[in-house]
Amino acid sequence: LYGRRRLLSFVAPHSLLGLELSILTPNLLCIESVDARGLTPDALSKSLLFGDVLVATPTLWRYMMQERLKAPDNTLAVSFGEPMTPDLAAEMRKSGFGVLRELYGSTETGLIAWRDTPGEAFVLFDHWRRDGDDLLRIHPDGAARRIEAMDSLNWTGERGFELAGRRDGAIQIGAVNVFPDAVAATLRS
Repeated sequence: LYGRRRLLSFVAPHSLLGLELSILTPNLLCIESVDARGLTPDALSKSLLFGDVLVATPTLWRYMMQERLKAPDNTLAVSFGEPMTPDLAAEMRKSGFGVLRELYGSTETGLIAWRDTPGEAFVLFDHWRRDGDDLLRIHPDGAARRIEAMDSLNWTGERGFELAGRRDGAIQIGAVNVFPDAVAATLRS
């Protein structure tokens, strides 16, 4: 996100990824951070500026596209928490978002990988390595910790992968993990 002037977030900072994106990143880049959760799509369209970053989950992006959010040129859309679909990405580009960035990670792991187009493979951030079907997190002191990925990963090389479904049976709705088997068990009881 280097080179951006301001970050607006529709994501609460109570999750690790929300914290990383809405508080830590703007602080590291010395840019303004705006909590956009109280803005309507119309008010947001009026307040977005050239070079801004807007952070939201795909569920929120779908809502904003339905409400005809418009962005000025060179606005970056950041998404995480559930898969971005090609149709949604196309709608976002038509609305003025010239750059899309989808992030992959979890509260348990932090940010792991990124991609700019839904059809592309995710690319590991520099502090991650492939370890068979799983991941290695390389710490600043050089120590490594093996992490079991929350999804099945189809590797496209040493640094790239495509998602191949959750290992734990969860589905993601608005960056919240929902476990259908647990919901069904609760309903049965």
